[in-house]
Amino acid sequence: MTFEEMFERAKTALMKAKVSDAATVAVQVNVTGDGSGIFYVKADSGVLAVEPYDYKDNDVIITADSAVLLEALEKGKANELPIEGCPIKGDELKEILASVPAKRATRTHKTTTTKTTSKSATKSAAAKTTTSKTAATKSTAATKKADVPKTTTSKRGRPSKKTAATEE
Repeated sequence: MTFEEMFERAKTALMKAKVSDAATVAVQVNVTGDGSGIFYVKADSGVLAVEPYDYKDNDVIITADSAVLLEALEKGKANELPIEGCPIKGDELKEILASVPAKRATRTHKTTTTKTTSKSATKSAAAKTTTSKTAATKSTAATKKADVPKTTTSKRGRPSKKTAATEE
C-alpha cells in the first residue's frame, strides 16, 4: 500500500468525525510500516482539516503502524491510539477521535438471476393462489344458486317458488 492510498483511507474516516466549536488541537500523525509517511489533523472552530504534510507546530503526536491506524479509524476505536504531548489537547483529540463512526460492514447483494427467479416464483405462486380462489368462488357460487329458490310464473300469471331440489 502506498502512502497516498493509506492517507486517503485515513482522511475519509477522519472527516466523518464531529468537531465541537471549542476544540482547537493540532496533531501530527507519524505512520510506520506499509504506506509510511506523515500527515496532520487540525481541529479549529468546528472545522477539521486533514492534509499530507509535516506539522511542526503540533500539540500532540500519534505514532502508529499503518495497519493499526487504519483498523482503529475504520472500527471506531481511534480514541485508543497512543497520543504523546499536551494531556489537555490529547483529551480534546480523544473526544474527536471517539466520534469517528465505525465503517459499516459491506452487504452482499443477491444476484439478478436469484431475484428474477424469486420474482417469477412469487408470481406463479400468486397465480396458483388466484386460480384456487377463483375455483373456490365458482363452486361456492354454484352451491348458492342451487339453494336459492327460483321464482317463476304459473299459467295464471302468479309467481310461484320452486327450489332446485323440487325441479329434479
